[in-house]
Amino acid sequence: MNSSVTDKTVTPRPGSEATTSSQVEPSDTDWLRSFRRLLHNERERDLVAAADKEQTIKAIDELLGTFGQPVSNPELDAETHQVLTEYPLMYKKDTIGTVKIDLEHRRAVFLPEKPVREESAPIKGFLVPRILEPMRTKHGLDYRLDTANGLVQSVTVAPLPQAEQLEELMTATAWAFAKASEANSQ
Repeated sequence: MNSSVTDKTVTPRPGSEATTSSQVEPSDTDWLRSFRRLLHNERERDLVAAADKEQTIKAIDELLGTFGQPVSNPELDAETHQVLTEYPLMYKKDTIGTVKIDLEHRRAVFLPEKPVREESAPIKGFLVPRILEPMRTKHGLDYRLDTANGLVQSVTVAPLPQAEQLEELMTATAWAFAKASEANSQ
């Protein structure tokens, strides 16, 4: 027999007779009900987790379909020890920067290729007030501009946006980085 249960006999309580599983005493059913409830709750949590993972996988598939192949295969980032996938930020056929998708921390990190001043009009007058702030209000996405010596090092958006939001962010960020770096070079 392949089943792990080979005998339908329930171990009797002291002073009672052995019974089969079809003759379980009412007091014995309490722990069975509790155990069933526990298993049911665990299954429900697993289904929710599976649904979250499926949604993330679907968003990644949409990204891959929208943006083509990643710049690199997922790799272990040396600083954070996280698996990241990189995509180019393109503006008029030029690579302006990179976006790193960090699935573990559910965030997107936008990195300019050339120096971009934090106080430039494309960043302070467009990207922050017209793109990032409305996405914070409408979609609950937080953002952070990491700067050093007045230059933007990265723009981090969390939680990881949906595919449509990420596409909008990539387009707007690429434009802002391109225009800000043009202003820097003049």
